[in-house]
Amino acid sequence: MSVKAKIKSALGSKNMERIQVAKGYAKYLKTCLPGHVSRFVMQSDEWEKPTVFEKTGRHLFFGYYDIQQMNKAQDKLLITEIPQKADTSKDKAVLQWIDVFTKEYHVIATSSAWCWQQGARLRWYPTQKDAVLFNDVDGGTYVTRIYDLQSGKQVGVLPRALYDITPDGVYGLSLNYSRLQRLRPGYGYNTLPDQTCGEKVPANDGIYRVDILTGKTNLIISLEMLSKFSPGSENEWNYINHISISPDGERFIFFHLWTPSITSHWHAKLYTAKMDGSELRCLEDEHITSHYCWKNSNELLTTSVGFGGTDSHYFTYNIASGERRMLQSQHLKHDGHPTYLEDKVHFVTDTYPLKNCLQHVFVESADSDDFSPLCDIYSDPRMFGEKRCDLHPRITSDGRFLTTDTTYKGGKRCVLMFKHK
Repeated sequence: MSVKAKIKSALGSKNMERIQVAKGYAKYLKTCLPGHVSRFVMQSDEWEKPTVFEKTGRHLFFGYYDIQQMNKAQDKLLITEIPQKADTSKDKAVLQWIDVFTKEYHVIATSSAWCWQQGARLRWYPTQKDAVLFNDVDGGTYVTRIYDLQSGKQVGVLPRALYDITPDGVYGLSLNYSRLQRLRPGYGYNTLPDQTCGEKVPANDGIYRVDILTGKTNLIISLEMLSKFSPGSENEWNYINHISISPDGERFIFFHLWTPSITSHWHAKLYTAKMDGSELRCLEDEHITSHYCWKNSNELLTTSVGFGGTDSHYFTYNIASGERRMLQSQHLKHDGHPTYLEDKVHFVTDTYPLKNCLQHVFVESADSDDFSPLCDIYSDPRMFGEKRCDLHPRITSDGRFLTTDTTYKGGKRCVLMFKHK
């Protein structure tokens, strides 16, 4: 355990939280003086000024960038509403859709399975018009519910909470959300206790495949198996995060992580496998992969990061050949959340808060130094830790709409919707 981790452990979680609150307010006051608070600056004339979706005294957000927030017809936008001082273990998230043209809100349902970074994994059902899936709690189990927006009724429920689903809507992949939240706060759920909290390397936990049509569930990759490929990990807490299925639905990627404690730095490997868990292969064990997106079913774009925000890089991977290439652009020195545009050459990405607590959204080329800034947005430092608000830029496949989550308006989460001119 590092010296920093030992200090955190000695201080305890409550004292560490008080220190973080003090640091957040100090940063906030520092940015007040030069007038950076609530700053929003458009850097491109190719996009219209964004529409702001917000509610008084409430947080509005969508969550992660790896799910399409807008439907295929581009007339509905999914959104999550929570109290401004929400507690993930007690408060329910109100899941809604917004009419893009009238700006009217329509409640879908509530969920007791949500987190600050990824919400309830609310998403459009890929093969059914006006149907959505989201995670929730049913009795003592995390589940996925399927709702039809036209009838406003539940039309299905699955026995596990899904992380991702195949494009044909046939299979989903799941993990232990309670374990994920315990070891990586902000990404899992804490409504239910982690039944594996006494096991560092559970044999009966890992990645599950769920047949969406029948509900049949199988453990396809166990943490015990993964730990055997990483000597030393058997003595630390192992878990799974960031499952993402390829565009053709044949393969998926995921992170295998292990850490001596939640206050310590973690180790990580990026893996790929077929949908039944076979052909398991490690893509990255030298750099700590942070974020990802698919270019096509054989190529990936990822970011990697060193702790403390140093040594960040963007990489492309060819899954078939195992080839890795580092992008050399001077604008890609900070971690971000990338998504390819329709041409599969350019991608939109962002940064974490940099100088004066400003986050930046821009478009970059994977093949050249072609750089186009979109906007600069203030990030309120009073929202920190698992409650921080990353921009998570989400762009439609045709590049017409882009949305982000943000706290630039007084620390309250809201959603910005940009439209390309």
